[in-house]
Amino acid sequence: MKNSDIKLSLNGFNYYCRFIENTESQYDPMVLLSGAFQNMDSWKNFTKVLSKNFSVVLIDLPGSGSADFLPYGYGGDFLVEAINNMFMHLGIEKANIIAASYGTPTAFNFAAKYPEKVAHLVMGGVMKEMPKERKIDVERIYQLAKQGNKKAFARETTKLLLNCEESKNVNKSSLVKRVMECSLARISKSEIKKMVENTRRILHHGTLNLRNAANVPTLVYTGEYDHFTKPEYCREVAGYFNNAIYTTIKRADHLFHIEQTQTVIEMGIRFVKGESMESLTLLNRIDYLTKTVPVRELNPQRKIAI
Repeated sequence: MKNSDIKLSLNGFNYYCRFIENTESQYDPMVLLSGAFQNMDSWKNFTKVLSKNFSVVLIDLPGSGSADFLPYGYGGDFLVEAINNMFMHLGIEKANIIAASYGTPTAFNFAAKYPEKVAHLVMGGVMKEMPKERKIDVERIYQLAKQGNKKAFARETTKLLLNCEESKNVNKSSLVKRVMECSLARISKSEIKKMVENTRRILHHGTLNLRNAANVPTLVYTGEYDHFTKPEYCREVAGYFNNAIYTTIKRADHLFHIEQTQTVIEMGIRFVKGESMESLTLLNRIDYLTKTVPVRELNPQRKIAI
């Protein structure tokens, strides 16, 4: 098993990927796309498990992590090409794309443009577009970041992403809130600069054309108490795919990858391997959605035609 960080460049912007190669794997690699405030190192708990069965590719796309700052005028299409450039550099013909939150629009658009390169698509916390009330919230946080008011920025961002009203029903809620606020309050000036520009990118380029949904096996999910990318938003996106599975995770909100880490990992592995997820006790109802292409029959009694 090899583990190496690789410097990439596209149109003069430098960015990085980490290739954890499992030479014995019989499956397509897992490519993990980070959410906001994440980088390649954020996936440590995931890669430890996934690398036992898969080659794993992590990436700091332009504008995130260790990569160069990216002006907001470069939209999602540029990020899609950055991923494709990485595929070509690593010699990857096909991969499983796993994305969370901020990374989901890029994952969606990559699959739409290069469906032949996507074996499975997994999106946690996705929405067609940010509703008006959320744009107001994000704009307020954006202004706090620009002003350098780190305490207020950390407090308001935490309130936006965590469902504080349902904290008693969310696993590890107090711990996640405390860790998140402390982490965001220590964010560096360069990270704030990137965050501000990424926020502008979302506000200006953040609408998905759902009619372009790729014809690839797709899993869409979020926490049952997610009030940022609400379950109904995720369900709407799932409904545009020909072959999709949709579910929610119990006792989790938008920070599902921290609150229910093992369930998120196991769910993704089973989906990619074509195994049933019905025995995962922390999942709510699992819907199998079809439009024109028959879905793999994991549970034909609950297949839903739309």
